[in-house]
Amino acid sequence: MTVSIDDFIPTATEEQKQVLFNLALLAERENEICKKYNEKIKPYSEMAKKENPIIQEDAGDFALLATKEERDELKRIREKMKTLYMKAVEIGMKDLGIIQRYYENYVGESINNQ
Repeated sequence: MTVSIDDFIPTATEEQKQVLFNLALLAERENEICKKYNEKIKPYSEMAKKENPIIQEDAGDFALLATKEERDELKRIREKMKTLYMKAVEIGMKDLGIIQRYYENYVGESINNQ
């Protein structure tokens, strides 16, 4: 049974609340980096659509527009999020909807395997 965040919070332990808080902070930072990257590639992406639609399929070229620092930070953030999602399941948050929705994206396996 999936539990909403509104139903979960009143009964959550301090540790569970801290995991959710940390996930929210990391998700916000991940979103900032991705928005910045998307703004960088937007002109190239639009140009590629006009000039050569085949280029769109080769997103690898666009990845070079992200700095090494941005790529490294994004990797660190996603590793921390993976750890937190695993921790969330470990401390009894498996039924929480938000954990169910994103667990597989960050951990790389189905939450049902837990």
